[in-house]
Amino acid sequence: MASAEVVVIRQLMAAMESGADVVEMALVLIGPATLHGARQLVKHCTWILRVNYKDLIENNASVVETFDDRLQSELVRDRWPPVWYLKEVEIYEKALLEMNKLRPQQSWLRRSDGETCISPGGCLSFWKRKT
Repeated sequence: MASAEVVVIRQLMAAMESGADVVEMALVLIGPATLHGARQLVKHCTWILRVNYKDLIENNASVVETFDDRLQSELVRDRWPPVWYLKEVEIYEKALLEMNKLRPQQSWLRRSDGETCISPGGCLSFWKRKT
């Protein structure tokens, strides 16, 4: 790795830690880095684009379309978070929403003698009833 690549990568990492928009920087750097054969810098820029894929597509979809097919397919394949994870989160959130809608209507929240379980320890049959 050339010393210029090391310097640029360190600057990118410092900018990332400070909260700067490194996606824009990576988009600007990836073309010249590819042209000049700076392989490590290209790898680092593609890593930044993969990790920030959602922001990349939301804000710079037209720029991504100008990338060659290999790079586009690489970004889609290795994006973060992966598509399967987003689908699982969506399924989980729907199930949680439905569960919360049904919870007040469920009969198992009541004890067999008709009293509601309000004990902080849960619905146990041996807790003392207040009289």
